[in-house]
Amino acid sequence: MTKCISKSKTNFVVASKAIAAFFVFALLCLAMNLFQPGKLKPIDSPYPTWTSWKVESYFNLPERANLVFLGSSLVHTPMGEADANLTRQNLDATKHHRSLVFEKKFQEACGQSIRTFSFALPGEMPSDAFLITKFLLQGERRPDVIVYGVGPRDFLENTLANPSATDPFRYLSRFGDYSQHISLIKPGFLDRLDYELGRWFYPYGQKEDMQTSVVRMTENLVAKLVPDNVGTLNVHQRKQVLPEYHPYEVRADEAFYRPTSAENEPEFKDNLAEYRYRYKKLKWDTVRSQLSFFNDMLKTASERGIHVVVVAMPITEMNKDLLSREAWSAYHDNLVAVSQKQGATFIDLDENGDFKTADFADSVHLRARGGEKFFNILASKLSLNKTVAAALTNSDRAKSIADREDSRL
Repeated sequence: MTKCISKSKTNFVVASKAIAAFFVFALLCLAMNLFQPGKLKPIDSPYPTWTSWKVESYFNLPERANLVFLGSSLVHTPMGEADANLTRQNLDATKHHRSLVFEKKFQEACGQSIRTFSFALPGEMPSDAFLITKFLLQGERRPDVIVYGVGPRDFLENTLANPSATDPFRYLSRFGDYSQHISLIKPGFLDRLDYELGRWFYPYGQKEDMQTSVVRMTENLVAKLVPDNVGTLNVHQRKQVLPEYHPYEVRADEAFYRPTSAENEPEFKDNLAEYRYRYKKLKWDTVRSQLSFFNDMLKTASERGIHVVVVAMPITEMNKDLLSREAWSAYHDNLVAVSQKQGATFIDLDENGDFKTADFADSVHLRARGGEKFFNILASKLSLNKTVAAALTNSDRAKSIADREDSRL
C-alpha cells in the first residue's frame, strides 16, 4: 500500500514538473514573440543571393520604375548579356537590374523614355512572381506595367518539391503573410507541420535569423582578433570546399555579364539531359499549383492598376520535343486562357519563327545576340500596344485605382 502511494506521488511530481516546464516554455515563447530577439528585418538577408540583390536595388531606386520584368533565367541571363554587348563593358550581375536594350529600342520606336527594373531571377516560379507582386510591387514602388516572361519549366518542373523550396521564396516570404496560400506552398504533412511549429514556437520559426545573428557576432569578433592580411576565400573557391554551405550565395564583383562577339561567342551547350529530367514526369499538383499562383499574380496586379504583359519565351525545337503533347497543352493552353481571363496582354514569341538555334546558348537560354533580338522585338511590339501605352501615360489614374484596391486588401 505504501509503495502504491509513493509511486502515485512520484508520478504526480513528474507530471507536475512536465506541466510546469510546458507553461514556462510557452511563456518564454510568448516573451520572445513580443521582443523578437535575433530577428532580422525582412530586407536583411542572412547572406546575399540573387534575390536579395534585386530587392535591395529595388528599394534603393532613385526613381520609380515604369516597367518591371519578371521571369526566370530565360529573362535574367539574356537581358544582362545583351546589355553588356550594347555598352561593351563588363556589368556586375549583382548590380545591373534593368534592360538598356529595351529602353533604347522603346524610345526609338515611340519617342517615350522608360525606366525598367528586372525582377527576373534564376529558378523563378509563378509562386515567386506572385510574392514579388504581392509584397513588393505596391505603394510608391508600384510600376505601370509588368512584363512576365515564362517558359514550360516554370509550370512543369519535375524536381520542385514544393513552392517553398526555391531561393526566391526563402527570401520573399519574409516580407508578408502568405498563409492564405499555405495549402499550395506546403502541401505535404511534414512541410505543413514544420510551418505550424514555426508559427507557434518562436525559436523554431526564427532559427535561421537567430543563427545568422550569432554567426555575425562571431565573425565580428574574429575580424577584431585576426589580422587583416589573412586571406579569405571567394564564393567560388568556398563552394569547391563546402558546396552545400550557402548554396545560393553570390557576392558583388564575383559574377559579370561580359561582352561577346562572333569570335569569342561561347559554343552551344547541350543541356537536354538536364531538361529531360526536369520534364520526366508530369506532376499535375505542380502544374495546378503554379497556374493558381500565376492567376493570383495577374489578379493582384490588375487590382492595383498594373497592366501585365505575358510573354511566352522562345525555346528551341529540340527542347520542346522533350515534352509530351499533354505537357505542352498543360503549359501553353492554360497560359493563354489564364492571361485572357485576367485581362493581360499575351505575346507568343516562341512560335513566331524569329528565333533560330544560333540565337541560343543552350536549348532554352538565349545568348547575347538572341537577347538583343528578343528585347528589340518586344520593345517594338509594346510601343505599338495601345493598352500598354495607356498604362504608361495614365499612371496617376492607375495609382488612384490601385490605392483604392489596396485599401480593400
